[in-house]
Amino acid sequence: MEYSEEFKKQVVGCIKNGISLEIISKELEIDIETLGKWQEEFEKQVEISKEIKRLIKLKYYTEAYRLTGKYPNSRVIMSQRCAILIKQGRLEEAKEIGARFENYAPIQSQMVTIAISEGRLEDAKAIGARFKDNAPIQSQMITIATQEGRLEEAKVIGARFEDYESIQSQMVTIAISEGRLEDAKAIGARFKDNAPIQSQMITIATQEGRLEEAKVIGARFEDYASIQSQMVTIAIREGRLEEAKAIGARFKNYAPIQSQMLTIAIRDRRLEDAKAIGARFENNVAIQSQMITIAVQEGRIEEAKAIGARFENNAAIQNQMITIAIQEGRLEEAKAIGARFKNYAPIQSQMITIAVQEGRIEEAKAIGIRFENDAAVQSQMITIAMKAGRIEEAKAIGVRFENDAPIQSQMVTIAMQEGKLENAKATGESFKDYAPIQSQMKKIQMQENRIEETLDKEPITATERENLLNEIKTKIYYGSVDGELLEQIQQSQILSQYEKTVILLAICEKQKMSTRVKQIASGFESDDQMQNKTIKQIMERNKNKKPRIFPWEFYNDILNWKLDKELSAKFEKERETEER
Repeated sequence: MEYSEEFKKQVVGCIKNGISLEIISKELEIDIETLGKWQEEFEKQVEISKEIKRLIKLKYYTEAYRLTGKYPNSRVIMSQRCAILIKQGRLEEAKEIGARFENYAPIQSQMVTIAISEGRLEDAKAIGARFKDNAPIQSQMITIATQEGRLEEAKVIGARFEDYESIQSQMVTIAISEGRLEDAKAIGARFKDNAPIQSQMITIATQEGRLEEAKVIGARFEDYASIQSQMVTIAIREGRLEEAKAIGARFKNYAPIQSQMLTIAIRDRRLEDAKAIGARFENNVAIQSQMITIAVQEGRIEEAKAIGARFENNAAIQNQMITIAIQEGRLEEAKAIGARFKNYAPIQSQMITIAVQEGRIEEAKAIGIRFENDAAVQSQMITIAMKAGRIEEAKAIGVRFENDAPIQSQMVTIAMQEGKLENAKATGESFKDYAPIQSQMKKIQMQENRIEETLDKEPITATERENLLNEIKTKIYYGSVDGELLEQIQQSQILSQYEKTVILLAICEKQKMSTRVKQIASGFESDDQMQNKTIKQIMERNKNKKPRIFPWEFYNDILNWKLDKELSAKFEKERETEER
């Protein structure tokens, strides 16, 4: 008589539970020798399964796959074979295994994974409907429901699996997204030893400014890489860079932490160390994205594009490729990338920029409609509305994004234009740490309080002009250009329009923003032909994409500026402090 693998497994389970071979033999009418063979066979399968698991962990997929072939009828080993096939991208072969074991939940969970990756969500849901009591599969159903915005359905599933930690971690995520932080914390209190859930508790504690509590949790999970990555973030935030680096030294093979080490290295101007990390993580998207940033800064555009070519299906990196393409004037290539990533907001934001430049305003607005909840895109919609004089429409967007600083800066601009300075100042009070808004507050102060002061002022002296130019040069030299400085330049009553233009071009050239150089230079007009010639010279120089040293002497001759000694000493001291 033929016996199924499942039946044999149940019998062996009885033997393991202490029921004697004699009793089982008598009850099932199967000879003891056969039962012994079944037991031996399953014990061997267990050992083989352990070895396969070890090989998979070491990424020895070929050896692991070969071992799985010895037990084509073992559900456990076939599930491992399925895992290998998925890792190797051999999905059709994996699906064949799924068809053979359609009632085995672990393999069907793998089929759900494949279906999701292929966009066959209905097929995935059909499997979920057959395994309503299987927690791992229902966890996948929560993932799908969340992606589709069916949060209430996701929460119903979560209520059925109150003790399943992975699902409760998902419930924490949903609770946080809905602003139900107390509910999230209640789950965290029930699963104090679950690292993923406690990682989310750290996220909440950090958001609420309870950093000491976050650090206490971090201390309990010293070997959990994801949580230690959060500890690095906190350490950097608090200026404890050496502690951050110490964590990095413990997790040299964990990409997210090494990405943070790369960020610190860039901040410390240790670019060779940063590149060394990049060389170790050639296939990590986040790290290679940083390598693109470094390459662009150093003028190695072709190297940046070579990285982009290796990650042609990654939206974040392709967004960087669009930026390069725009800077090089290759707008059709930029638009071609945009056509491939129609659902990725940052890329579509750049498509809006191109559309506006080309006068295709209706197309830009169509993108805005598709991304009505993306702050960056809606900020662009505000800009379009303001240019068209549709101020009420712009303000309506501002109401929806009351906590987004860049958008609220636009609202301040509108309030100032309308003479509603009290409204503008109220916004300023809410965004005290956002430099562009605070720069606007200074402008309001000038409008409100400086009229009489201006009347009493002595005429501008040559010394004042010299000091201002020296201050600006020093800040550019030490990389301290921010919104406040730009506002200071643009609002200056000391500098001529020509000087302001030259300084802004210097900043853009220093930061290798060739497209912005073109925009600024194109907008400058003067009756002085020498000035026009100088501006044109700067624009022509920036058309050359080859790496070059910033021409300090060129700008020195025009502006007659020098490094401010006191300010230089301050910056050098700050740099020394950081390096320690």
